[in-house]
Amino acid sequence: MRNNSHDSTLKRNYLDKYRFLIKEYEEVKNKTHPVHKKAMDFYTVNAPR
Repeated sequence: MRNNSHDSTLKRNYLDKYRFLIKEYEEVKNKTHPVHKKAMDFYTVNAPR
């Protein structure tokens, strides 16, 4: 059986997700995001459920 104790897949997936969200949030702050015009709109779509 394979030892998965050092598998970093979950960590990598979370980092990718948060890097994407940070990039999107920066676009909202700079008013260059094509969909979200306000931070509250961005939060409403991306808030944890």
